Amino acid sequence: MAVVVAAGRTEAIVREAAELGVPAALIITSGFGEIDADGAALERTLAAVAREHGMMLVGPNSVGVIHAPNRLALTFSEALSRGPLTRPGGIGIVSQSGAFGTVI
Repeated sequence: MAVVVAAGRTEAIVREAAELGVPAALIITSGFGEIDADGAALERTLAAVAREHGMMLVGPNSVGVIHAPNRLALTFSEALSRGPLTRPGGIGIVSQSGAFGTVI
């Protein structure tokens, strides 16, 4: 599940999805710990909800996920404008910086 809503709405959405058994959520939304203490507290709450329900989280403030072997692209990045995901290779990239990750 991809979550792209205002930060203040993410907890309710993630909680409902977790209760329905959604196994994973990608939170692209920003406005969390990178902004202020309230945002950091919301991040901790999201992590607690996910932990409680066994849900995997990517994010918040994520540029997304690209998985070439499955031709999966959940991102708003323009990284794919250079061409489609046609050949999976033997390299994986995990980056704290979306800008850095897309440049590579």
